[in-house]
Amino acid sequence: MTGEEEQKRRAIQASYNPTIDALYQDDEVLEAVPFFGTLYETFVNAVARPSAPTGDAYGRGE
Repeated sequence: MTGEEEQKRRAIQASYNPTIDALYQDDEVLEAVPFFGTLYETFVNAVARPSAPTGDAYGRGE
């Protein structure tokens, strides 16, 4: 499931987001799932939110 060919197949057949960034620029993937092209910049520039300040309440939206 982590290999490039499998991630490409899953992206094309079921729109699963690949973890291999090159697949967001792959012509076959973009033909099958055009919006992946707009997600590329978001994924490569994303910054994780820190969970340390909220501890166990992080996922509760409190």
